[in-house]
Amino acid sequence: MKRNNQILPGIAASPGIAIGQAYLHRDQDSFVIPRTPIRAEEIQQEMDRFRSAQDKVRKDLLFIRRKISEVLGENYAEIIDTHLAVLDDHELQQQVQSYISDHLINAAVAYKVIINQYIQLLNDGESEYFRDRVLDIKEVKQRVLRILLNRQSGYIELETAGPVILAARYLTPGDIITLGMGRVKGFVAEYGGPTSHVAVLAKAFKIPTVLGIHNLLYTLQSGEKLIVDGGKGEVIVRPDFETESHYRIEITKIHDYENDLISRIGEQSETTDKHLVELAANLGLAFEVDNAIAFGAKAVGLYRSEYIYLMKHREPREDELFSEYRYVVEKMAGKNVVLRTFDLGGDKMTAILKKDQRREDNPFMGYRAIRISLDRTDMFLTQLRAMLRASAFGQISIMFPMITRIEELIKAKEYVEIAKGQLRAANIDFQEEIPLGVLVEVPSAALLADRLAKEVNFFSIGTNDLTQYILAVDRGNEKVKDLYCHYDPVMIRVLKWIIDAGRRGGLPVSVCGEMAGEHLAIPLLIGMGVSGLSMAPIYLNEARDIIRQVSFLECEALADEIIKMSAREEIIQKLEQFLQDKLRNRSYPTYFFSAYK
Repeated sequence: MKRNNQILPGIAASPGIAIGQAYLHRDQDSFVIPRTPIRAEEIQQEMDRFRSAQDKVRKDLLFIRRKISEVLGENYAEIIDTHLAVLDDHELQQQVQSYISDHLINAAVAYKVIINQYIQLLNDGESEYFRDRVLDIKEVKQRVLRILLNRQSGYIELETAGPVILAARYLTPGDIITLGMGRVKGFVAEYGGPTSHVAVLAKAFKIPTVLGIHNLLYTLQSGEKLIVDGGKGEVIVRPDFETESHYRIEITKIHDYENDLISRIGEQSETTDKHLVELAANLGLAFEVDNAIAFGAKAVGLYRSEYIYLMKHREPREDELFSEYRYVVEKMAGKNVVLRTFDLGGDKMTAILKKDQRREDNPFMGYRAIRISLDRTDMFLTQLRAMLRASAFGQISIMFPMITRIEELIKAKEYVEIAKGQLRAANIDFQEEIPLGVLVEVPSAALLADRLAKEVNFFSIGTNDLTQYILAVDRGNEKVKDLYCHYDPVMIRVLKWIIDAGRRGGLPVSVCGEMAGEHLAIPLLIGMGVSGLSMAPIYLNEARDIIRQVSFLECEALADEIIKMSAREEIIQKLEQFLQDKLRNRSYPTYFFSAYK
C-alpha cells in the first residue's frame, strides 16, 4: 500500500501553493514509430510530408510566440525563436532528406534518428544551459512527429474535470501558455531548472511549479491528489486529511494576509521609532517591474539582465539591451534602478564564447561575471553604453558583480568612462554622474570592504554566493546543502564587517540576496545597520509589515546579542522568539516564523 504524505523534492521554479489531481502526460518520447520502407520514387512524397509537418508546427509556434509577446513583450517572445530556429535548421533538413534517400525509409523514422543525434550531443554536456536547450529541441521533435504520425495536436489535452496538477517528463512554453490559464493549477516535471524558459513563464503567469523531480512519472498515478509547494520546491503525494486541511488553511491565510497588506501598500517602511529602511525589488525580467510597482518598491535594488543573453543564443545588440533597460527605468518613474553588469559563467555562454572557454570543472570559481566582462571588453562596453543610455530616461546606478580585487574594480570603472566617451562622440544623451557600486559576494571583497568603499558610491551584499563561498558549501549538492545557512555565526560576523566598513566610508549598504526577504533576518539586518533591503517583489509587503512593528533600538540590541552567539541553532531560536514576540497580536501564515520561507 502506498503511504500518504510522500514528499517529492525538486527545484523551486515558481512560488505558490496548488492542490489538485495529478494528470500524467506520459507520451513524450514514447512514440511508436513504424519503420516503413519506401520506393525511390516516393522520396519526394516523404519530403513533402516532412515539410508540410514543419509548416503546421511553425503555425503553432508562431501562435504561442504571439501570445507571449502580448503578455510579456517582444523580447520574451524570442523564447520561441529557439524552437523556430531548430524547426527551420537547413542542415538538419538536408540530413533528413539524405537519410530518407540513403535508407529508403519514411520521414518520421529519418527525422527521429537525425534530431536524436543533436539531442545526444547536447546531453553529453554537464551544463544546465545545455540541458534546458535540449528541452527546446525535444518540444520541436514531439510536435513534428505528432503531425507525421497523424496525431491531432501538439498540445496536451486534458481528459479530466476539476483542478489539475500537470505532471510530465518535461514541460514546454506551449504547455504554460495553453494550459496555465485554465484548470491546471500547478506544474511538476522531471526535467528543467530555474533558468529554463518554462520557469520564467510559470513565474510570469504565477503558477506554482516544481521541476527536477527524480522519477516523477514512475512515482505518481493519474488521479492521485497532489499539493505543489512552489516556494519550498516540494510535491506532497496523497496528502492525508490533516495535511490537506493545513495547506488549505495556509492558502486562505496567505490570501487574507496578502489582501490586508495590499490595503496598506502606501505605508512607509519605517520602524516604530521612525527609522526608514528602503525596500527595493530584485528583478530578472523586464515585465517583473509591474510587480515591483504594484507591491510598492521604492527602487529596483538589483536588475539582472542575464536572461536576455541566455534567451537570444547570441550576443545581444546594444539597442536590444537599451530597450530592456529603458523599459524598466521609465516604468520606475524617477526611482533608482540598480543595473548589475553581466553575471554569468562560461558554461552558460555557449553562443558567445569560444569552445575552450565554455566548459570548466568549477565554473563558480572560474571564468565568469566581471572576469568575462574585463576579458571580453567589446561585450562589456556594449552593455555599459546601453545602461548609460537608459540613464537619460530616469535614475540608474551600475553595480559590478564578483569583484575580488581592487584592480578589477578600478579597471571596470575605467571602462565606464570609455563608454561615456563613446556616447559623447556619438552625441547620445546620458547622465554624466552615475553612482557605481560593488556587489559584495566573495570573501576577498568582504575583507577588502574598507578599501573598496573608497572607490564606489554604494555596497550591496549578495548573501547567496557569499554564504556559499564563506562556508565552502554548494547548496545545490544534496550531501552538503544542510550546511548552507545565512545564520551561521561566521556569516553574521562577515555581514557586520561589510556593513560597518561601508558605513565608515559614508556609503549606503543594502542586502539583495535571499536573506533580505527572510522574515527572521529583517530585524537582524536592520539592527546591523543596513540602509535597504532588496528582494523579490512578492515579499515586499511582508517585509514592510515586519519593519513597521519593530523599533530600530530593539533591532540594534538584538544584533548586539546575536553577534556574540556561537551556534546557528541558538541564533535562529533567538530570531524566531524575537519575531513571535513582536507579531503576537495578529494572525500570520505558519511559514512566517521559520528560517526559510
